[in-house]
Amino acid sequence: RAALYDAEIRAMHFHIGRLLDHLRETGRYDSTYVVAVADHGELLGEQNAMGHGASLFEPELRIPLLVKPLPGEAPRGARPEPIQISDVFPMIISRAGLPVPEDTQSVFPPPADRPVFAEVNPLPSFGRRGDWRGVVHGDWKYLESGKGDRLLFDLANDPGETTNAAGANPGVAARLRTTLESWMASLPPPAAAAAAPATQA
Repeated sequence: RAALYDAEIRAMHFHIGRLLDHLRETGRYDSTYVVAVADHGELLGEQNAMGHGASLFEPELRIPLLVKPLPGEAPRGARPEPIQISDVFPMIISRAGLPVPEDTQSVFPPPADRPVFAEVNPLPSFGRRGDWRGVVHGDWKYLESGKGDRLLFDLANDPGETTNAAGANPGVAARLRTTLESWMASLPPPAAAAAAPATQA
């Protein structure tokens, strides 16, 4: 499985290279803003699991984000604090000189020391523990599932997420759970399903 995943990465690397070569050959490389981001990571044996979409452990959340700066912009290197995929949209819009829509969930650059959030709603056949929600703030990461799991990890000292620290740090767990609940409450409600068209007898 890991070899197949490596092959997918090599294929993506190859085709991104083709795109950049084409931009250079056509004289559009310098004036083109290129952003490449993954939609998810992959468990390759971590947590005794394979695949993605049924949990929110670090190998699924830590994904590549590559940005080619425009002329005159200095490369920024690795960003020390995490950002969310939802931050990419306002980043592109603002770099294009356009106003970011008011109903956009994120802003760019994101506020300093901002928590980041994630959720997953796997298919019943894959999600043994139901849906998951999580928040990362600083070195702490809090996860909870629809089946009642409450997990807290100290990512600085336990990057492999092997020890649930919720019992030893109830105050941290409670604070992050409140942060997570506030974020969930701020989200717009799901769009109502479109009414089924009437059928003639």
